[in-house]
Amino acid sequence: MPRFEPTSADHSQRSHTAPYKPRLETAVERDGTYLADRVTAWAREYLNCELMDWQKYVASGFLAHDEHGDLLARQALVSVARQNGKSKLLESLVGFWCTEMPKLRGEPQTIITTAHKLDLAIELFHKIAPILEQHFGAILTWAVGRNEANLPDGTRWLVRAATPTSFHGLTADLVCIDELWAVSPDAVSVGLLPTMRTRKSPLLFMTSTSGDESSVEMLRWREQGLRAIDDGTQSSLYFCEFSPASTTDPMSVDAWLQANPAIGHTLTVDVLRAEAEQPNRNAFLRSSVNLWTASAHGWLQPGVWANLKTDLPMPKGGVLAIEQSQDESRFVGVRAALNPDGNIQICQEFVKDTLAECWQAVDDCCKDATTRLLITPAFEMSLPQKFAHRSQMVGNREMMRWTQTARAAIIEGRVRHDGTALLSQHCERAVSVKNQGSLTLSSVRSPGPIELARCLVFAVSMVHKPVAVGKPMIVVASR
Repeated sequence: MPRFEPTSADHSQRSHTAPYKPRLETAVERDGTYLADRVTAWAREYLNCELMDWQKYVASGFLAHDEHGDLLARQALVSVARQNGKSKLLESLVGFWCTEMPKLRGEPQTIITTAHKLDLAIELFHKIAPILEQHFGAILTWAVGRNEANLPDGTRWLVRAATPTSFHGLTADLVCIDELWAVSPDAVSVGLLPTMRTRKSPLLFMTSTSGDESSVEMLRWREQGLRAIDDGTQSSLYFCEFSPASTTDPMSVDAWLQANPAIGHTLTVDVLRAEAEQPNRNAFLRSSVNLWTASAHGWLQPGVWANLKTDLPMPKGGVLAIEQSQDESRFVGVRAALNPDGNIQICQEFVKDTLAECWQAVDDCCKDATTRLLITPAFEMSLPQKFAHRSQMVGNREMMRWTQTARAAIIEGRVRHDGTALLSQHCERAVSVKNQGSLTLSSVRSPGPIELARCLVFAVSMVHKPVAVGKPMIVVASR
């Protein structure tokens, strides 16, 4: 690994202060901040610390509430580099919920905390439980794996291992998961989510640094957050991420500032510069720059896709390619058409959760009679007859033949897009491999879903091809 050499502008690193707002964040109305203010006050009084600006800002997002005090979000995912204060925010939230929320809601609360490792979850208990015992009269249970705090008003705080069976029979108002990247999907969807079904205004609060291709559950929540960002509407998920843009050199101070909001408070650029010289660069990028690094062999260099953003309106017609995710939970469509400049313009037409919604979206996109349709084998049996005359089957064979063509068009600047967050993520994370001497995109090697990138390859490669208006007719004339 090449040694990191600081630029002349970096010598004043001690004066750097990171921005407190995340680069990625779902829409949220912050009219109600009373709960977030109480969390800040609890940290000040019982933890003897003042929360940093980024912690206050994020808390005002996932604890935003309406005029009745009901939370606007039922789930929250906060992604930030390590050692930036996630744990302190978690401590403040749990302490507040155990002691103040029962008074605000007029009934005892049940809190469950867990983490990818039990000892990490117990560490949180070691920090907050003595405070609850000393100041609030809590009765503590210290059995490993069964740690519990019972307060006089009936409020319970349980610490459990992140396994699907650990939470059966429990009902929770607040569930906290630390380091979601290493927690299994079943532990969340089968074990934890059902515990909150009958509770009024519950919260699933998740924190994590970036993961890898095995971080299935975190990728699902992150994808949902990116979809909400693209829609621009407030959803039941509050998602925010402190990470550098793809156009920023991940080994630069600018990237570190975007991923580490604690710089200027508890962190300095000095520390990160020293860590950057370690031999395991991927470990540094994941833990200190909050980047998903399994795409080091991605088909596009960082910044290439981001530099192709345009404000031009999407032309009509062209080619619509549709695909389903590997887990069959999503159906997506990407359309490509030539714009007035002669470039290929791309847009993410839809991301749907059911096949019926997918075909309805296809019908809406294909109202222009010149729009051609590319489908993968998964759609063959359900293809409506009205699309048969303008549809074409594509699959792995076409992916191997066309990936290099689409990549060349992107690198040469002949492709434009509108900057949609989810499409950008799929394109930037896609990993290419050699298969039978051809370049192809690999869903297995990529650190997360790439179905939108696959659609892009199909649509870009087909947009220049002439439209088939019908089968040729053979005429036989007799004399």
